[in-house]
Amino acid sequence: MLAGCERALIVSFNPRHSPLDTSRDMPTADMEQSLARGLFLQKSIQRLHISVGGNRGKAQRLGSLSGLISDAIGGQILRTAKRLIGHHAVLRGKYDRIKRREIDLDRQWEDFHDRREHRLKPVSKPGGQSLGKRVGLPPRPGQYHAHHAVRVIVRLITGCYLPAMNQASDMGLVTILGIESSCDDTAAAVVRHRVGESPEILSSEVFGQTDLHSDFGGVVPEIAARAHAEKLDLMVEAALTHANLSLSDMDAVAVTAGPGLIGGVMSGVMCAKGLAVGSGLPLIGVNHLAGHALTPRLTDEVEFPYLMLLVSGGHCQLLIAHSATSFSRLGGTIDDAPGEAFDKVAKLIGLPQPGGPAIESAAAQGDATRFALPRPLLDRPDCDMSFSGLKTAALRERDKLIAAQGGLYKRDQADLSASFQRAVADVLTEKTARALDLYLAENPENPTLAVAGGVAANAEIRAKLQSLCSDKGVGFTAPPLALCTDNAAMIAWAGIERFRLGLFDDMTLAARPRWPLDDQAAPMLGSGKKGAKA
Repeated sequence: MLAGCERALIVSFNPRHSPLDTSRDMPTADMEQSLARGLFLQKSIQRLHISVGGNRGKAQRLGSLSGLISDAIGGQILRTAKRLIGHHAVLRGKYDRIKRREIDLDRQWEDFHDRREHRLKPVSKPGGQSLGKRVGLPPRPGQYHAHHAVRVIVRLITGCYLPAMNQASDMGLVTILGIESSCDDTAAAVVRHRVGESPEILSSEVFGQTDLHSDFGGVVPEIAARAHAEKLDLMVEAALTHANLSLSDMDAVAVTAGPGLIGGVMSGVMCAKGLAVGSGLPLIGVNHLAGHALTPRLTDEVEFPYLMLLVSGGHCQLLIAHSATSFSRLGGTIDDAPGEAFDKVAKLIGLPQPGGPAIESAAAQGDATRFALPRPLLDRPDCDMSFSGLKTAALRERDKLIAAQGGLYKRDQADLSASFQRAVADVLTEKTARALDLYLAENPENPTLAVAGGVAANAEIRAKLQSLCSDKGVGFTAPPLALCTDNAAMIAWAGIERFRLGLFDDMTLAARPRWPLDDQAAPMLGSGKKGAKA
């Protein structure tokens, strides 16, 4: 099948009795060579990387090139291909320029032909017939079945024929497929929204990788990336199946384009690009942090502006969400994220991964006052946080216990867990209180604190934050636990928000390991060659 914006006239015929060229007496071997060259070209065109630049707008047909009709039997299709390269338009927009990538098809064909002749062997079939096991290549001499038909391109017409967005022509009803693969959860979801109604999560599929990483005490990026590559298509298929929809029912494909583990982000971006090109749907790159930050609008339809506490395994920020694309960062962690600290402390005291649920479970039986762990940066008036020193303090308490009694007992694990959890909750509550004061100074009409991210699933942290909001007369909202951790429903919803603003991406969308929501604020963790780290 050709790429999404190409059309071809395909005919089927028996190579020995071709209706296409009865006036030419071509030997069977030459015919095979010509057919194989034509099919090789078809595959080559599919693999071409065409970069198109320009402004977004209505899809523009670049011309039918109806005069370029090639004689597949005579092998002319190979020579006309070079005139076709560069006219294949994959993207939407009013194109100002097209970068052509010239390839030496003749040389590639010779290499391909030599390898095929060397490697492929005939496979015998019952009844004395022999057929070659090839995908997209005609049989070799002596291998033709009596009724074997070969499909060949005899006319290729290029242009951009993208399906019309009938459902969302008035932006009233939008249905988006979301893809998430930034860390260790492979997810796909379908979300639909009609103006004036509540958003609907039609499906949300998540494949967790906890078992793959449990022996390593944390997420291994290489293992995560490979697992994403293996499961993404299955998650997309499951999401569409459970939503009882197909790609043709979607208005766009939204995907996490960063920040995150670069291998996983790349897997998701490339999957989304393939779906967008193959189906002609718009592509929308979503900031993973924006997905979390906009989740309260998906679950509770919170109005802008609201204060957002984002606490997860890789991030911790206090943000004012002014719109779907405008965020002001008030503070954040200058080192470890809370979720990362939970994982590391759990490993230090012998609890399983993931560390957050393990510590919360152990803390339920522990004494939070036994160990006097510090509350870092509370002596500073700003909203910045630090959890690295807290993790080190827990390590020292563990070492003292081991030195004094030769090891850790379950009671020690429970008390250390409770003391650590209480310290994290205290820091988050105090810093959030300061951020609330700054937020309330802007006199929002309906002041609201929203919390999201994996650490937001912790019951003690939620309870403290909810109590804080009650004291200050501020609304409090937190997503359901399933939407606190990484999921694709939040990515699909963020895609809907961007879709309605007309913010689309093209095939130059790149995976980004770092992508701050507030790019005007000074970097929390400094900058590197790839930009701000947070």
